[in-house]
Amino acid sequence: ENMIAKVDRLIIGGAMAYTFFKSRGVPVGRSLVEDDKLDAARQLVRVDHLNGRFWRTRADLPRRVPDAGLVVRTALGEAVAAYFRQEHGPGCEVRRYLRGEKHVFVAYPQDAAEFVLGYEGGRLLELSRRPVFHVVFSFDPTNGTLELHAQGGARVHRDLQQIFARVMFDEELPP
Repeated sequence: ENMIAKVDRLIIGGAMAYTFFKSRGVPVGRSLVEDDKLDAARQLVRVDHLNGRFWRTRADLPRRVPDAGLVVRTALGEAVAAYFRQEHGPGCEVRRYLRGEKHVFVAYPQDAAEFVLGYEGGRLLELSRRPVFHVVFSFDPTNGTLELHAQGGARVHRDLQQIFARVMFDEELPP
C-alpha cells in the first residue's frame, strides 16, 4: 500500500505476488501469503481494472487536501447510499487509498438483491445475496481535479461530483 502512493505502475513479484494471487483465488500451496493484506490486494486490483468508459473528469474543485477521516468517509457513504437508495440497498462503505498526490475514495453501495440457487447443508435452496458496485472518486488536491468512475449517464456523474464536493469541502459546484 505504501508503494502505490509513490508510483504510477507497480510490478509485483517474488513472495509479495502470492498475496495477490491468493486474493484472486489462485492456489498458492505453501507459499508465503500475508492473509491480513488479502482485502487490500483485492481492492487495488479491482480499482486498477475499472472500465475506462465510465470515467469522467472535472477540474474546478478546491485545491486543498480533503479530510479522509472516518466521520467524513461515513458521511460520503451515507450520501452515496441515499442517492442510490430508490433502486438499491441502504449500505455503503467508503475506503480511502493514496496514489501519489491523489486521494482515492472507493464507495461500495449495495446493489439490488439477487437470488441464486445453491446448496447449503446438502439441500438445494434459493439463496439471497447483496452484491455491491463501485463508485470511485479520485481527487488531486494539487490542481483541484476530480476523476469519477460510476456507471450511468451525465446526470449521475454530475450528481455524484456534487455529493463529493458537498461532503468533502462543504461547497456546491457550478453545473
